[in-house]
Amino acid sequence: MSANAHEAIQQGKQLIQAKHYAEAIRHLKESIPQFPEHYELKYLYLHVINIYLSNYLTEPDIFYKIFASLPHFAHFDSKEFRHPHLKPKINETCQLILEVKIKRRRDLVKQLITPFTQWLDTAEFLKIQHAEELTQLSAIRLCLRELLHLSPFQDCGPWITKLGLDWIDPSDLQYASTKNSKQVVPLVCHCLNKTVAYLESEGQRLSSSSECAESSQRKEELGQVFLSLENKLLTYLQQNPIEQFEHQLLTVRHHLLSIIPEHFSAEDYQQINEQLLGQFKVELQPKIIEKVNLTNIKTFHKILTCLIRAQAHELVIGGYCYRMFHSDDFYPLSYANLLEYVKVCLACQQYDLAKFEIEYTLINEPLPDDENEALCNYQKTLKSWQGADWYEATSLQDVTLKKIQKAHAFIEYLKNAVETKSNET
Repeated sequence: MSANAHEAIQQGKQLIQAKHYAEAIRHLKESIPQFPEHYELKYLYLHVINIYLSNYLTEPDIFYKIFASLPHFAHFDSKEFRHPHLKPKINETCQLILEVKIKRRRDLVKQLITPFTQWLDTAEFLKIQHAEELTQLSAIRLCLRELLHLSPFQDCGPWITKLGLDWIDPSDLQYASTKNSKQVVPLVCHCLNKTVAYLESEGQRLSSSSECAESSQRKEELGQVFLSLENKLLTYLQQNPIEQFEHQLLTVRHHLLSIIPEHFSAEDYQQINEQLLGQFKVELQPKIIEKVNLTNIKTFHKILTCLIRAQAHELVIGGYCYRMFHSDDFYPLSYANLLEYVKVCLACQQYDLAKFEIEYTLINEPLPDDENEALCNYQKTLKSWQGADWYEATSLQDVTLKKIQKAHAFIEYLKNAVETKSNET
């Protein structure tokens, strides 16, 4: 340690000991950028910040402003967590977060989630060395649970995905009970919910983006994360038959087929797709019985994807027709969905349906004059279809009745599948 760094640390300690906290903060803020590799300076800063935070538990806005400095002046790398006093000090900070007095905890979490994830961006703060630490450092896990529960996956998903799941302790897989006997789901379930939701969103974004080198590379990276997650889920299921793990495993496998299909043999691909299709249909059972509109339910769209993979063209067309049908009338599809619908119609030579939907959509939802890349691609594809032989040879006719029949056939398929499954059980 250089003499200057040693002097800075000693001066910081003296100011804290004399309770000159404001001066200590100023001194440490000046010293830390000069000696960023010195753990003790950052530790002293965290110590003083905790003192400040404890004085503003009833003033959330001030609490947040103080806390927001931690990523800049108390950011610790993985190796620094070997110091025995660091995690207890972080636990102290987490306990203070839990004690903040505010009507809506969600409002506090919304403010804190970004600086918190920037501050603790390594899984080391969650790793348990011995059983006693679970009690001694309980505030860390309680705070993590609250942050994950109350923040959207867009805010915490990239962070929890980066942390991975190697830090999971057996206790994180267990259900707990509150004082009023309410069951609390395992911490790992909160982690999986946000991880899978983020990966799902990222996978869908990449699938809809143009094929470029960056997109392909990112898909491969994402696929590897999904594979790792699948292995974790299988391990958890062997140890703990938790229904939520099974559901997450289905979702992960669903996206694996979309993101890195080349990872599977043709037989495995088909088998997994069939398993997914069966489970997703069972998931829809309550909604079908209640006669709820299925188009706003994620599982409905997953079933369509599975049917497209299985090349069940007639059922896919029926699914899209059902999707268009609202209040005794048909509404135009979005252009992204229109392209998929027409491709399926062409695959099974339903030219009348394809032509009608193109004309119907262009009349009711004309393409805007925009230089947007996606819109230009839609326009290019539609023009190529309109100039094709099949388009010229197909007369334009009202196919409303045909669409209604196909929509009903699709719903009957779902009902029959559910009834068959119920009879088997």
